[in-house]
Amino acid sequence: MYYIIIYIMLKFIDFETGVRAIRFISESPLFKGSALIVLALIAFLSAVLMAKSGRKKDLNFWVFVAVASIILIYGTYILVMRPQWWQPPA
Repeated sequence: MYYIIIYIMLKFIDFETGVRAIRFISESPLFKGSALIVLALIAFLSAVLMAKSGRKKDLNFWVFVAVASIILIYGTYILVMRPQWWQPPA
């Protein structure tokens, strides 16, 4: 499966497009914040599914929810404040 994706990327994407995509992924606060928010929403969804399965809500469950909350807050911070600390100095 991955070989097909890599083949398509090498066949149809030129060098400049690849560089722009990598630069967007590594430097864009929009991508970083959105990825963290999606990750936190997936974590909350799995927490809801764990709670509905009838399992007892012990300390591990609440730690999982707390970590997901911190990830959500951090992703929102990156989207709103747009920090640039991962860029090297000019």
